[in-house]
Amino acid sequence: MTRQRAVLLTILLIAFFLRVWQLPILPPGLWYDEAYNAMDALWTVKSGHYPLFFVGNNGREPMWPYLLLLSTTLFGHTPLAVRWVGAMAGFLTIPIMYRFAYFLLRPFAQNKRQRYWLALAASAWLAISWWHLLNSRAGFRPVLLPPLLMLSLYFWMAGIRYQRSRVREHVSRSAYLFSRNPFLNFILAGLLLGLSQYTYLPARLAPLIWGGFAIFETVQILWAIRPNKNHKIRKTKDKKRLTRLWLGLFVTGLVAALVFLPLGLFFFNHPETFSSRTGDVVFVPQNLGQITSHLLQSVSLFWGAGHQLYRHHFPGRAMLGWLEIPFFWVGLLALLRRSQLRRPETKLILLGLLIMWIPACLASPPVHGLRPIGLLPFYYLVVTLGLYYVSRIIYHRLRPTPYSPKLYPAYLLPFAAAIFISLNSLLNTYDYFQRWANHPETYKEYNGPLVEVTRHLLELSQTTDVIIPFHLYVHPTTRYLLWPAFSEKAGPPPPSNRPVEMLLIPNTFQLLYVGNIPTSPAMVLLTRDTAGQGVVYVSRPPRANEQLAINEALAAKQNQLKPFQDKLGRAIVQFLPLSRPSPLTSLLSPLFNPAPLRVIDLNWANVARLKGYDVTPEVARPGQPLTINLYWQSLTEATFEHRLFLQILNGAGRPINQAESDAFREDMYRWRPNGLLTTQHTLWLGPDTPPGPYLLRLGFFDELSGRRLPLQTSADAAPLEQVQLGLFYVSPDGTDPRRPVTPLSANFADSIELIGITIPPSFLPSSFLPVTLHWHTLSPTAKPYTVFLQLLNQQGEVVGSWDQQPFNGLYPTPLWSPGEIIADTLPLPLPGELAPGRYRLITGFYDFETGQRLPVVNGGDFVELTEFVVD
Repeated sequence: MTRQRAVLLTILLIAFFLRVWQLPILPPGLWYDEAYNAMDALWTVKSGHYPLFFVGNNGREPMWPYLLLLSTTLFGHTPLAVRWVGAMAGFLTIPIMYRFAYFLLRPFAQNKRQRYWLALAASAWLAISWWHLLNSRAGFRPVLLPPLLMLSLYFWMAGIRYQRSRVREHVSRSAYLFSRNPFLNFILAGLLLGLSQYTYLPARLAPLIWGGFAIFETVQILWAIRPNKNHKIRKTKDKKRLTRLWLGLFVTGLVAALVFLPLGLFFFNHPETFSSRTGDVVFVPQNLGQITSHLLQSVSLFWGAGHQLYRHHFPGRAMLGWLEIPFFWVGLLALLRRSQLRRPETKLILLGLLIMWIPACLASPPVHGLRPIGLLPFYYLVVTLGLYYVSRIIYHRLRPTPYSPKLYPAYLLPFAAAIFISLNSLLNTYDYFQRWANHPETYKEYNGPLVEVTRHLLELSQTTDVIIPFHLYVHPTTRYLLWPAFSEKAGPPPPSNRPVEMLLIPNTFQLLYVGNIPTSPAMVLLTRDTAGQGVVYVSRPPRANEQLAINEALAAKQNQLKPFQDKLGRAIVQFLPLSRPSPLTSLLSPLFNPAPLRVIDLNWANVARLKGYDVTPEVARPGQPLTINLYWQSLTEATFEHRLFLQILNGAGRPINQAESDAFREDMYRWRPNGLLTTQHTLWLGPDTPPGPYLLRLGFFDELSGRRLPLQTSADAAPLEQVQLGLFYVSPDGTDPRRPVTPLSANFADSIELIGITIPPSFLPSSFLPVTLHWHTLSPTAKPYTVFLQLLNQQGEVVGSWDQQPFNGLYPTPLWSPGEIIADTLPLPLPGELAPGRYRLITGFYDFETGQRLPVVNGGDFVELTEFVVD
C-alpha cells in the first residue's frame, strides 16, 4: 500500500506541475471567453447583481463566473486568477478519477493489489492527457463537468451496491462512511448531479446515464428473476436490488431536481436562454448523407482525429493520443463481450462513454475540443482495461501454460502502464509546451497581439493621453487588462497639457476576434488624473460630416504614423502623435460631448431606454448611405438579447429599406451600466429614391419566437410594438426642403412653433391645395395632437378642411424632438369650384379625444396662414 500511495502522490505532483507551470503566460495571450467570464465575475461585485444564468456571450451556466470571483479575490486582477480555476478543477479531477476507477474497476481486477494498479493507471492516463491538459490550463468552463459527474456516479453506485452484511467488500472506504444509511449516498449523488447542471451545456445530457443504467439493469434483473421451468423464483436478493435501484434513482433524481430548481425556473421564465446556445452549436442535418457523414466524423475522434482550431487543439495530432487509442479499442471490445455486459460497472462505463459522446455528434464541427469532454473519465477507464487485457495477453504468449489468475504477476500491469504512460507524457508535454504553445496560430487565437497592444497602452498612458476605437476598448481582453488601472467617467474630459497619441487599426484581421470596427467608430480617451489614476472617457460615434472631416485630417498625417509590431513582426496597429491644439484634436473634442441631436424618451420593456438619436445627413441624396446613432441607457444588469430592426418609411408608411442586427453589442452594453450607450447603424438609399420626407421605424423582436418587445412611450400610454423616429429628407439637388417659402412665427403652448409655410404659386383650378407646414419643436407634448387645416370663406364658413396627425399618423407629436424642424405637407381638398370672394387659410392643433384646441401664446386657438382672393 505504501508503494501505491507513493505512486499516486507522484502522479498528483506531475498533474499539478503540468497544470500550473507558467500558467499566466501559457497559453500565450488571453482569449475572448476567458476575459469575458472574468469580466462577468467582476461585474457581479460591482453591480451587486448575482444572476442564476449569465445570458451574455451566448449564455453560460453560473458556476464558472462565481468560482472566478473567488479566484480573483485570492490572486487579484491577473491572468493567473482567470486560469487558476480551470487548473485546480483539472488537478482535483485526478484524485477523483483514482477513486472512481478503483470503485468501478473492482470486478475486472484479480485481486485488491491489481485494483490499485488499475486505478493508478487510469488516473495517470488522465493526468497526462493532452485533451484534459489543454482544457485545464485555458480558462474554459467545460473542465468543471468531469469531476462532478464522476463524484455523482460514484456515490450513486455506492448506494445501490450497498449490502449490510458485507459492506467493506462492496464499497470503498469513503463510501463506507455513509454505509450505515445508503440514502446519504443517494442524497450526495443527487446534490452533485444537480450542481453539474450549473457547469456546462453537455451536463444536460448527464441524467440519461442514470436513466439508461436503470432501464438496462432493470431488464437484466427482471430477466434473471423470471420463473424457471419449475416455476420457482430465484433468490429474493435480486428483487431487493431492483427496489434499491429505483429507490436510489428516485432519491437522487429528487435531490438533483431540487438543486436544479432555481436554474430550471429561470429557464422556464426565459425559454430562449435555454435553447439559444443549444441552437447555436447543434448540427442540423438536411439529408441522410449529411447525417452519415457527420456521424462518421464524430466516430473519427476515436480513430485519431482532432479539432482543427488551434485554440482548442493542435491540428494534425490525435486529440485522444495515438498511444491511447489502440488500448481503447481493445478495452471496448472486451467490455462488449456478453459476459462483461452483465456487470453493472460495464453498463455504467459504456453508457457514460456513449451519452457524453453525443455532444460530439451534435456539435459542429463534430470533433470538438470542448463539447464531449465529459467522456474523458469513461474513455480512460476503457483505455486502462485495454492495457490490462493486452498485458494479460502478452503474459499468456510468454507463458503458454494453462492460464491461472494466480500466475499473473502483479508487476506486469504497472510496468506496462509506466512505459506507455511515461512515453505519452513526454509526447504530450513536448507537444503542449513547445510545439503548440509557441505556434504563431496559437498566439493569434488567444489574442496574443491584442494583449501586447493593451500592455503597451498601459505603459504609454503613464505619460501620454491615448485615443483608441471604442470597439477595441470594450473587447473583453482589453477591458479586463485595463480594469485595475482605469475607471470610466461621464462627460467631457477636463483640459490637459499631456501629449496625445491616437491609435489606428489599418487591418482588423491582424487583431483576431476584435470585430469589425465601423467606419465611424466611437472613441475612448485613456488619460490620468493628477494622482496618476487612469480615467476613461467614452465619446459618441461621429456623425457623417464629422467623420468625413476626421478622415481628411487623418489622410494629411499619414507620413507621421508610427507602427506597433507584435512578436511575429506584424504591424498590427499604428500610433499617430497629435499636438494640442491641432485641427484633428479640435475635430475629436466635440465627440466627447455625448448629447444627441434629437432627444427622446422611450422605454423598451424596462430593459433599455432610448434617450436620443442622430440621423445624418438630415438632407440626403439618392444613393447615399444614412447613418443612425441611437443613444441608449441600460435599465437592467442583464444583457439584452433581442434583435433590433430599422426601416426607412416613405410618406405612405411603406418600408423602402431595412436592416436587422443585434440590439446592442454585448461588450458595449454590459460594461457601461446606466451610462449612455451609443449604437451605430447604416442604411442605404437607393439611387431611384424619390424626393420627399422619410421616417425611421425602430423595434425589437425575439429571433426564435418572432415576438415583438413592447414599447412604453409614457406611464399611461398603451404599449407599442414599434415606433417611428424623426424625419430626414431626400433632395436630389441638395436643397433643404425644411426651409419655408413664406416665413411665419406662431407659438402653440410653448411646445410647437410654426415657422413658415410653402404653397405652390398657382394651384387653381385644382381639386386640392398642397400646403407644407414647417414646424419647429420647442418641447415634447404629453398628448398626440391632431393638425387641422381649414379654408374659410369671407363669411367664416369652412369650405375645405383636412385633419390628421402628422405624416398620416406615423409621426405623432410626443415623438417630436426639441429643436427638430418638421415639414409636413397636407393635401387640403377644395370644392369643385370656388365662388368669387376672399378666403383665409388657418391651421392649429387639437386633442382628438376631447376636441380641445392647443392655444396660441399670443391669443386664440389657430393661426392664419395666408389670405387670397378668387375673382
